[in-house]
Amino acid sequence: MHPALVFDHLASMSTPIGLFEHALFTRARPEHGFCLDDVARGLVVTARQPDPSAVVADLRRIYLRFVLDAQDAAGRFHNRRSVAGAWTDTPNVDDHWGRALWALGTVAATTSDEDVRDAALEGAGGVCDCGRRPGTPWRMRRSAPARCSASAPATMSRSAC
Repeated sequence: MHPALVFDHLASMSTPIGLFEHALFTRARPEHGFCLDDVARGLVVTARQPDPSAVVADLRRIYLRFVLDAQDAAGRFHNRRSVAGAWTDTPNVDDHWGRALWALGTVAATTSDEDVRDAALEGAGGVCDCGRRPGTPWRMRRSAPARCSASAPATMSRSAC
């Protein structure tokens, strides 16, 4: 039997917006803001918990909302977000794009919460022609994913995270 995972530090590094990019030892460094790369990793960790506590489920909701909000209508993702919640970069398909898609796929494949799974699938479905090279076999639907409001309830619906 494996010991239960403890999420205290992850929770202390998180706000209702997302997961801070940097810490100094155990203290979050909000002046560096948020990074989609790290939030996507946090989403993978929280999504893989088979029976998440209320804290872990809330972190998963926050991280999923961050990932979905980072996506633009063309399927590209922002990577950098200020502590105030403003995106500070231009959406593109660099490494963070792959991590965002990995996180959305992990959520869709592992969660038993249908609303969470549907939101992740909708976000993954918003990945369209960006990054597509001629001759690649995949093409997702073109519609933009649903966006999540900052004041979203803890329980997700199909229209809001």
